[in-house]
Formats: sequence, structure tokens, C-alpha cells
Amino acid sequence: MRVIAVDDVAYFQAADKYTRVVTAEAEALIRKPIKELVDELDPEAFWQVHRGTIVNVRAIARVD
Repeated sequence: MRVIAVDDVAYFQAADKYTRVVTAEAEALIRKPIKELVDELDPEAFWQVHRGTIVNVRAIARVD
């Protein structure tokens, strides 16, 4: 088990029954669905860009 700070997360992505948590250094799987994460995360800091992907706004380099 490892603790990942929310500020370190680049994005969350749905992966079957799990959610993939991706940081600059590593990836991990958690058992919390994207639907629950959306409600728990700060909407100013994390944007749901797809029904299965939530992105940390600070990790976005450019939007076209």
C-alpha cells in the first residue's frame, strides 16, 4: 500500500472495475470508480475531460 498525494496526480482513468491513478513517477490502481472521484475532487483543480478520465488542471500544457 502506498499513499499518493492528490496534488501529485496527473490524471485518473477508468480501468474496468478499477481506476488508474497516474503521477509523473508512477501508476497505481484504486478500487474507487470515476463517478465517486468526481464528487470528491475539487472541480477547480480536476476536470472530467471524458466520462472515464479526470485530469489535474496543473498537468495540462495546452488545450486546442
